[in-house]
Amino acid sequence: DCTWTTPTFGELPMCEDGTEDWDCVGNDHGNRAKCPTAFPMMCAEATCGGSRQDYCCEINCAVEGGPRPCPPPAPEATSVATTMTTTGSKACLWNVPSNGSIPMCEDGEESWACVENGHGQRAQCPERFPVMCNQKTCGNGKDYCCEEECYAMGGERPCPSMTMWPW
Repeated sequence: DCTWTTPTFGELPMCEDGTEDWDCVGNDHGNRAKCPTAFPMMCAEATCGGSRQDYCCEINCAVEGGPRPCPPPAPEATSVATTMTTTGSKACLWNVPSNGSIPMCEDGEESWACVENGHGQRAQCPERFPVMCNQKTCGNGKDYCCEEECYAMGGERPCPSMTMWPW
């Protein structure tokens, strides 16, 4: 189920952490999770918002790469779903490392530069660097860092009260 296929009732896009903002990535709220009703379609290109890193919200996505597709569930995501760390209604995929040797991005692709390569933010860290840190100084300054520990990187990335994942 892709959260971005239905718009939010607000006037601004809803970010992954539940905040409404036109520049979700630039203001450290994760990527856009839903578009507003005035621009209800989330596009495949992540070139919008003040930081030019958010998925675009439009009436028609013809010039922004078409509608954002729903990726098929990745094998790692399916196996992780039963072991995902939860706290109350909070569920953060990044609290569990992926089975691969490269970080997994929001769209299921693996990359060390998820945002820069158009795959959304890092969703999971690899087993070798299993902890997602709170600073976005990796992936050319656009991705949360994956480390063995995060003492010098702002601590571990916190789990927001509302996280929406595309799988």
